[in-house]
Amino acid sequence: MRNDEGYDPGARAAISHLDAQQVTDETAISNNTAAITGLQNSGADVIARNKISAINANVNTVVSPPTNFWTSGDISISASSGTWRHNSYDFTNLVPLQHYNLFITNIVGSIATPYFATVDFYNSGNSQIGSEYAYTAAGTTLNFALPTGTAKVTINLFLCTSVAVSGATTAYFYGIQLTHAGDAVTISDQFQIILPILIKLSANKPINLYYDNILYKSYRKDVSCLIQGITGLNNYKRQAAGTPTGADKYQEAFSVYYTSGNLNRNSIGSLYCKVVDATSRTAKSLKVLAVGDSFAEMGYWIDGLVTKAAVDGVTINTIGLMDTLGGLGVSENQTGGTLLGSFMSSRTEINYKVTVSGLSQKTFNIHYGSYATYTCNGYTWTVTGAKIDTSGNGYIRLTCAAAGSTLNATGTLTKLAGTGDASIAFTGAEVVNRNPFWNNGTSLLDFSYYINKWGFSSPDVLVFMFGWNDYQAWSDITTFVSSVQAFITKFLTQYPSAHVIFMVPPYGYTGQPQLDVDGIKSSRLLCAKLLYQIYLSSTSVDIVPAYAFVDHINGYDTSTTQPCSWYTETIPTNGGNVHNNQNGMYQISDAVYPYVADLLT
Repeated sequence: MRNDEGYDPGARAAISHLDAQQVTDETAISNNTAAITGLQNSGADVIARNKISAINANVNTVVSPPTNFWTSGDISISASSGTWRHNSYDFTNLVPLQHYNLFITNIVGSIATPYFATVDFYNSGNSQIGSEYAYTAAGTTLNFALPTGTAKVTINLFLCTSVAVSGATTAYFYGIQLTHAGDAVTISDQFQIILPILIKLSANKPINLYYDNILYKSYRKDVSCLIQGITGLNNYKRQAAGTPTGADKYQEAFSVYYTSGNLNRNSIGSLYCKVVDATSRTAKSLKVLAVGDSFAEMGYWIDGLVTKAAVDGVTINTIGLMDTLGGLGVSENQTGGTLLGSFMSSRTEINYKVTVSGLSQKTFNIHYGSYATYTCNGYTWTVTGAKIDTSGNGYIRLTCAAAGSTLNATGTLTKLAGTGDASIAFTGAEVVNRNPFWNNGTSLLDFSYYINKWGFSSPDVLVFMFGWNDYQAWSDITTFVSSVQAFITKFLTQYPSAHVIFMVPPYGYTGQPQLDVDGIKSSRLLCAKLLYQIYLSSTSVDIVPAYAFVDHINGYDTSTTQPCSWYTETIPTNGGNVHNNQNGMYQISDAVYPYVADLLT
C-alpha cells in the first residue's frame, strides 16, 4: 500500500545514528540491545559487529584522513528504493576533539543530491555529548566545531537518490580531519532539535508545530527555537501554525532556528516536509489495527483519524474489540499498560471468548471509564471486547481477575452494570489470553492468530503508541526501544506487505509541578531520536513525532483553584497532567493522519 514515487529526502531519517540496520528477528534484536547498552554503559572502545577505524591526532597537528577511509565496499544499494546507505559505522578510539571537517569526494555515477551525514561524539564513559548532521553535495566539506576535549567519534554517511543507479556506479569517501584549537563552540552539547529529517503534513488541514516540544535541552534553559519555510504556516509565540498547501507529494525544505540569551537568531539547518493530499489518491480505504495504552482506551486520536479520512472521502476500517469514547473506531488497548507487559507476553487474568446471538444491544461501551460487568458461575466478568454484527450475532471477550474463575462451555451472563442486554446466553466458551496477540497454543506473540481467531481481515497498517507507562523520567529507554523493534518485526514478518506507524507520545501538561516534565520530555525525545535512527532506511516503518503537534498547555483539561486568599492557580483535572483532552487527542491525529494517508496508492 506504500506510495514511494519520487524522492523522500532523508525519509526514515535521524538527527544522529547509533545502529540504523533494521533487525529481522528476535536474536538480532537481542544483539542490538546489547550493543546499545554496551555503548551507553561499558568502557569498551568499540561496539560488537562494527568495524574499528582509529584516528590518531593531537591538539596541534592536522591529521588528514586516509585515502578511501570509506570505500565502495562499505556501501549497499537497495534496488527497490534507490537508496545508498553506509552499511556500518566507524567508532574511533578516544581522540582530542577540536574542529573537524567531513569530506565527501569521488562520487562516480548519476546520483542525485542531497547527501546526509552525521557525526556523533561520546565521552570516555560512552555517554553521548554531541551530534552533528548536514546535507551536502559531492566534493564539498562539512565544517563543524565542538568544545575542546577528548571524545570518541561515530561517523555515518548516506546517499539518497531516486535516479536509476547502474551496477557500475561506485562511491568513495574520505573521513574526519581533526585540527587545532580556536574554533567556535557548537551548540549540540547544550541542546538538540529532535525531529525526523522528513515530516509529513496533510494538505489543507490546519496543524500546529510547537517549538519547545522538539527542543531537547541538556542544561541550557535560555534557548528557544522557531520553524520557518513551510508554506501555509505562520510563526506565533509558541508554534508554527496554519494550513499546509501544495499539491499531493509536494516537498519543500524548511529551516529551524535557535535563539539564546543574546537574542540573535542562528540557523540549525534545514529539514523537509511532504504534503499529503488523500483526495488525490486512487485508493479510498485502509484497514488499520490500532494498539495502545490508555490514550487508545480513550481513543479520541483514533476518532480524529477516522474523521479526517472521511472528510477526504477515505474510509478507515479500524480493527479491534474495544471501542473509543467518540464511538468512531475500535482498537486493542490496556489502561496503565506497557508494550512489553501487556502485548508481548502472556498475561495471568482469566480470559474467555464466547459466542452469542440475537443481542438487542449490539454495542458495549468498552472504553475508558465505562465497562459492562456480568455475573456467571459465581464470578464477576468484565466485557473487555466484543465483535457483534448488525443481527446481534458474534463474540464477546470476558475477563476476570479472580484466581480460579471459570466458565462452562455454555451458560448465561446476568448484567450487573453498564451497557448491554440484561441477560446474554452464550455457547462455545474457550480460554484465550488477556494479551490479545498471544497464542496460548504456541506461547508466542502472534498477530495472525488474533486476526483469524476473531474473524478480522488482514490489516494494511499497524498504528501504535506507547511510552507513558514504559519508562520513567530521565530513564534508560533501550529496553523499550528493543520492545518496539520486536513488536514491529513480528508484525511485518506475518504481514510483509503491510506498514507500521509508531507514534512517540506527548510528555504531559507543562503547568503541573508534580509531574517531572523536563525528565519525561528528556526520555521521550531521546527515545524518538533513537527510533528515528533505527528506522532511517526502512520503507515499511514510520516513526511519527506526535509530541511535536500537541499543545502542552491547552491540550489538557484544567480547572482553577484558590490555594490562598491572594491568588488563584490553574491545575490539571481528570488525570489531565498525563492524558490530553479531546482537542489534544485530535492534535495527535493531526500528526499521524498524513502518514496513514500516504499509504494510499
